[in-house]
Amino acid sequence: MDRKKCKGGKMNEIYEAIKRSAIRIKEAIINEDTGYSENKNSTGDTQLKLDILSDKIIEEEFANLKEVKELASEEKEKALTLHKDGKYLIGYDPLDGSSLIDVNLSVGSIFGIYEGGFGTENMVASCYVVYGPRVEMVFAQNKTKLYLLQSGEFEF
Repeated sequence: MDRKKCKGGKMNEIYEAIKRSAIRIKEAIINEDTGYSENKNSTGDTQLKLDILSDKIIEEEFANLKEVKELASEEKEKALTLHKDGKYLIGYDPLDGSSLIDVNLSVGSIFGIYEGGFGTENMVASCYVVYGPRVEMVFAQNKTKLYLLQSGEFEF
């Protein structure tokens, strides 16, 4: 992950946006409709309403970050340009395993953060969030950190 150096401040803003998204998605999992929509995602799967809502939440959290150039989501047909002068591209699955929600199994959000283009050679950081009995978030940049959601805040 340390192939390229990332400025801490800008990457911290991205991480904070992911944290805010995770808290909002956790609340959506608890409170929102878990049924199917009439839409299909980019891979042809019928989208759950939570898939669509989770994608919207993540997009809203990144929309105001000038350093984010593009978002590419499993739920979108093509990448969404946010800021043409942005530095980072973010690929994500907003709610991986969402069909498992009705049987009360863990689901998650997965993020890849890239600089200069999508592709493994350009990945500068990654993150995943698991929404289960405990909500855990793991960030990997130059080192890996595990956070646990406790009382509405992620604790290291």
